[in-house]
Amino acid sequence: MARLIVDREKHLYKALASELAGAIARGTLKVGDRLPSTRRVSSRYGVSMATAVQAFRELENSRQIEARPRSGFFVATPPRRLPEPALSKPPAMARHVVMPTLLEEYFQALGQRGAIALGGVMPPPDWFPAAHLAKSISTINRRKPELVVTYLRSIGAEELREALARRAVEVGCRLTAGDIVITNGCVEALNLSLRAVTQPGDTIALESPTYFVLLYMLESPGPKGT
Repeated sequence: MARLIVDREKHLYKALASELAGAIARGTLKVGDRLPSTRRVSSRYGVSMATAVQAFRELENSRQIEARPRSGFFVATPPRRLPEPALSKPPAMARHVVMPTLLEEYFQALGQRGAIALGGVMPPPDWFPAAHLAKSISTINRRKPELVVTYLRSIGAEELREALARRAVEVGCRLTAGDIVITNGCVEALNLSLRAVTQPGDTIALESPTYFVLLYMLESPGPKGT
């Protein structure tokens, strides 16, 4: 039976997760290797099944291992580190945003014959797993028909927020579901962000060219940007 070294301030399942993570870091367990079953780990380290399951869940949440249906747990591919962005060269002086009719002109142009809508770039439908998505939606509707006639919480479904928090680990973020809000689109997300961190009179740095609806938001009562 293997022996675990447990810190007084660390739970037993965390000590077990650290032990397994160490094996992954040392290369004893390589990417794609199958981990021993939770039952075998429980027996080997003399811990309960619940502790072993919680340790595996800890490693899965940190994206060190992944579950495969009917196959068990495997060492996951390390998350790809995103490159540091290059330094930008913003203008030296701020400029006041004024765009009285740009949004109206945009929507009028959408209805004109021969106009090409460059603002809504959409990939071809066959790039998406449409059949799989339709099947998943149909399955959810059968299992939880109440979702069709009810509203979710304004911050979004908890299951989705938990999944996003796990994925955030890949880019070095440590989030919980409570740190995440699901919006109804990018415009709502931008509006909420502006309301949360700005106030009238603030100067806001933007890329150029930028999303023109963002300029429209800044022109509305509230902060003025550049």
